[in-house]
Amino acid sequence: MFHSFNTEQEQDNFLNYLKTDFARFCLSMYKVHSNQRAGALNLIPWLDFTEEWDDDKLFAKFDVSQELQDYIRDFLPDYYGIRK
Repeated sequence: MFHSFNTEQEQDNFLNYLKTDFARFCLSMYKVHSNQRAGALNLIPWLDFTEEWDDDKLFAKFDVSQELQDYIRDFLPDYYGIRK
């Protein structure tokens, strides 16, 4: 899989998206160890990265229940203090 960005802002928006609990949780469904394998990114939705994305916006877009949001936040460690 190869994706490119038209602007540096799109690239930055994508990198910030990958730090969200939403994207990290999607990745955790396939990724069970430190090696990246084929298909591990398949559950992470590809979005319009001309927009900035955060967990609140993502949870609303994908209609994630409050119960599941709470589970995701409890399940994922806050590595490197990236959770806002």
